[in-house]
Formats: sequence, C-alpha cells, structure tokens
Amino acid sequence: MADTPVVSAAKIRSAALDILTGREYSRHELAKKLQRKFDAQSGLDEVLDGLVADQLQCDRRYTEAFIRSRRMRGQGPLRIASDIRQKGIDKELLSSVLADMAIDWFSVVAEVNRRKYGPERPQDRAEKAKRVRFLQSRGFNLEQIVAAVDGIDDV
Repeated sequence: MADTPVVSAAKIRSAALDILTGREYSRHELAKKLQRKFDAQSGLDEVLDGLVADQLQCDRRYTEAFIRSRRMRGQGPLRIASDIRQKGIDKELLSSVLADMAIDWFSVVAEVNRRKYGPERPQDRAEKAKRVRFLQSRGFNLEQIVAAVDGIDDV
C-alpha cells in the first residue's frame, strides 16, 4: 500500500493563489478547499500563515466584502451574522468590522421595504404581518422592521 505523495508548499500556495484570484475567501473556506484538493496535507497551515503574512488572504477584508455584498442584496445584520459564521468568521471580528463600517440598518431596511412594497404603508394587519415576516427572513431585527413598516423613517 503506497503512501500519498507529499505535495510541496509551493504547489499548495500556487493552488491557493489560483483560488484567491476569483474573490476573497475566509481562511476557513480556503483551508477547506485546499484540504479537499490536497487531502489535508501537512504544511497547509504554514502556507495559509504565509498568505496572511503577505496580505494575500485577510479575514477582515473578506468580512468587509461579505457585508458590503450582502447589504447590497438587502440583507440585514442578523442574516449576515448567521451566514458569515458558517464561513469561519468569529463574532469578535464581525462586531469590529460592523462597528467600523457604521451601517445605518434602519435606512437599509427602509429601502428594502420600499423596493418590495412601495412607499405605501400596510393597509391592514395581515399585510403588516406579511411585511414583518419578509423583513425578518432578510435578517433585520424587530426594532428596524417596525420602524420601516410603520414609516418612522419618513421624516
């Protein structure tokens, strides 16, 4: 029974750079992709550490890009937090990046509400409940949703 051949760090790094060419990846995502390709070779952590040291992979930069992308899709902070945790980003980094970005989630939810339902307020309780459920599924908190649906943002 033959052992699997050891792959050089240069080859792993080259594959990682190919992956990173398309978009930003979290360290966790990149490690998973490389593990699938190279059968969890030893030396993977050293290659990833080198990419971080050379600023070719950065979880903070990834988190910023992820948040911007999801915000433009009309997703709220709860949904973003849930999705990004699956990418291996911890709460502390997420909180730090969100604080630095200083996003006005009330204006984001108001815009999502306007795009979906127009400028009119809901006509009845059923319509209001429908909007609340939709905005909750997008990841906004109740305070943000109530402000958007009740039109508090219309100053």
